[in-house]
Amino acid sequence: MPFLVAELGPEHEPFILNLFAAFAKKERALIAAGARPALAAAKARRVQRKLKSARKEAIAVLKAKADRHAANVIPMIKEAQQAGAKTLRAIAEVLNARASQLRAVAAGMQPRPRTGWLALEIVSLAE
Repeated sequence: MPFLVAELGPEHEPFILNLFAAFAKKERALIAAGARPALAAAKARRVQRKLKSARKEAIAVLKAKADRHAANVIPMIKEAQQAGAKTLRAIAEVLNARASQLRAVAAGMQPRPRTGWLALEIVSLAE
């Protein structure tokens, strides 16, 4: 019984069918060769997405820690202002005087060990 391809009809020889089969096999190989790098790139993008989401989570944790720290220090800044500290430098001096209390309150976020609090750090807390 002869092999017939419905689209080609009965007039095509088996040799022509073999050629079409060979072309189809070559086309599959070319598609697969192009698909492998594309799949590898897609896999890499997923890894990058995971890294981006992990980075976002880490930033969120740091922001939350900074917000908690600011919430603990801002009342001390207001207290220093009520006591008469008018400038950022004066507020920094008050905070430096209370550094041991701040270290306990800050839970890991400490002023720099040599210089203590700077006026610039007070501005960033106030924002």
